[in-house]
Amino acid sequence: MTRDRGAAVLEFVVVAIILMVPVATAITAVVQVFTVRATTQSAAAAAALATARHGPGPAHATVRRYLPDARVAVRCDPGCDSPGARVTVRVTHEVRALMATVTIAQEQSQVVDRFAG
Repeated sequence: MTRDRGAAVLEFVVVAIILMVPVATAITAVVQVFTVRATTQSAAAAAALATARHGPGPAHATVRRYLPDARVAVRCDPGCDSPGARVTVRVTHEVRALMATVTIAQEQSQVVDRFAG
């Protein structure tokens, strides 16, 4: 009889640790990407609403509260101050996940209230 008693448990623990570290890292990266995606969507929605209510000025400041280094593009059709106009805000943000950079872009629209101004 050999003295291998308890070796299977040790081997299982070592293999589990070796496999769990990459899995946990991948799960963390996926959660980070989805969190930034949700934040980008919220920032775009808040900026579109602020632009529809107060003009194009507060859009960038609104997004900066959520994502300080995001890119913001505001498009108004026909104009940001005219009632019934459609305001579209596009927020683009890059997040580094694992060894890749993922670009997340969200676009939200609002209509300027007809009683605005």
